[in-house]
Amino acid sequence: MPPADSASRAGVMPKASGDPSSRTFGRNMKNALRNLIAIAVLLGILLIGAGFAYDVVYAGLPYQDPTPEMTLRFNHHKAIAKRIMHAGGLVFAVGIVSGILSLLTGRFLIWRSERVP
Repeated sequence: MPPADSASRAGVMPKASGDPSSRTFGRNMKNALRNLIAIAVLLGILLIGAGFAYDVVYAGLPYQDPTPEMTLRFNHHKAIAKRIMHAGGLVFAVGIVSGILSLLTGRFLIWRSERVP
């Protein structure tokens, strides 16, 4: 029979990992926050790149002497590309600002990991 640790011998059950008062819950939340910020920044960069690619593929360079239909089609695709890039810039900015705020408030500083808020 394996030896029991001191907590189980004293009749105290160890805390579950999902218990909000446990230290692992705080560390998991820090990791989730860190991952969410990184995902927001990367998603913003990806959207900016996708908007640029859409602009190059569908709108491209403006025509030299376009017909009214060609101008409408060019402006339509240019507006779509601009919206995609603006959305990417917004997501990127939100990720950067939330990362800076979490650094300033000390939410996921590595050297303060032993102190769970």
